[in-house]
Amino acid sequence: MDGVQFGVMGVHLSLSGARRPAEAQQAVLAADELRGPVVVCGDLNEPPGRPAWRVLHAAGFVDLGDDAEMTFTSTNPVKRIDAVLVRDVAVSSYGVPDVDAELLRAASDHRPVQAVIDLPEHPAQPAARARDTSDMVLEQPEIDAGAGGRRQ
Repeated sequence: MDGVQFGVMGVHLSLSGARRPAEAQQAVLAADELRGPVVVCGDLNEPPGRPAWRVLHAAGFVDLGDDAEMTFTSTNPVKRIDAVLVRDVAVSSYGVPDVDAELLRAASDHRPVQAVIDLPEHPAQPAARARDTSDMVLEQPEIDAGAGGRRQ
């Protein structure tokens, strides 16, 4: 990208609704360590407007998804739980692309989400972020090392 620094993070939040906000907060803390614009992609395991999404929005991440574009399940999509969220960068297109049903069935139980990111030629380094999290109550989840080790 011709010297333009940016960060991309993949997340797969817990099936436990109680754990997801803290996991999203961990992703925000990791994103705050990156330089330039940041893109967070992944399976949030809950629909927009729920607590994990609110944590990401409070940290300046924007979701450009269309609530009519369902991502789960791939064969019978009935809810949107996957997204590409961005901070400090423009997006020229966003959506759930059409994929051959046979390929999709072999690849995942989720539909893909695609975004075209427009990186600036010379991005200004964003100032330190101040977030008002006074209305959030987050608990640190216990990580079960026997179930795959570190969470991302």
